Amino acid sequence: MRILLLGHYEIASNLGLSLIADALKAHELRIMLSAQPSPKADTPAALVELARYESQLCEVLDAKARRQGPYGFQALAKRTGHPVAILKNPNSDQGHAAISRFKPDLIVSCRYRRILRDEAIALARFGVINLHSGLLPQYRGVMATFWAMLAQEKEIGATLHYIADSSIDTGAVIAQRSIALQANASYLHNVLRLYPASQHLVAQAVQQIEATGKATSMPQQDAGSYFSAPQSSDLARFEQKGLILFDGAELDAVIS
Repeated sequence: MRILLLGHYEIASNLGLSLIADALKAHELRIMLSAQPSPKADTPAALVELARYESQLCEVLDAKARRQGPYGFQALAKRTGHPVAILKNPNSDQGHAAISRFKPDLIVSCRYRRILRDEAIALARFGVINLHSGLLPQYRGVMATFWAMLAQEKEIGATLHYIADSSIDTGAVIAQRSIALQANASYLHNVLRLYPASQHLVAQAVQQIEATGKATSMPQQDAGSYFSAPQSSDLARFEQKGLILFDGAELDAVIS
């Protein structure tokens, strides 16, 4: 199958796409990113710093030109045989054209920062699936792992679900994987732990889609909760609980 992988220029999406690309290496792949990080003017300083750090880790991976995963985006481009492109607006005529040129059978999203609307979704004959870094429907929206840590959950997880319309994280659930939360580790470290534990969910769904045209899924029965990006007060509470967003020392294994 021809599979379009959507992501973002950050280390979490980089790792997720790297593992997914390995799991789907029998297929023709193309990667498109929502953009390099560009924080809004009112973004809390701690989140700006986190985004900058994640970008730096991506640059380090690219500089290493690894032949084994996790791969930088440049290495992923070589492995897929297509340059990594920027897809800032998938719902514009230009965005539709960019997607259509690849003629995807399926779109797989991993931390893509744009909402896909009906016309864009319809461009892939088997639709769109998304690997969300949170357990649905309890943790819809942005930075689910942050909110789970703040709530002192015992577990965090990833959910693979369909994107059937422009609503956020409400599509039918294909599969979930939970892992124990490491409260003494950083937010970013916990997020990165989700992808080695859940990459097989994508591979299994793709295998089923290729065979039958659709992955087995279950509509979400609960209204759940939607979380936006943390504000300064949320970040202050996070810090007061002794929690941290990132720690460079604990991420050496990712880029070594």
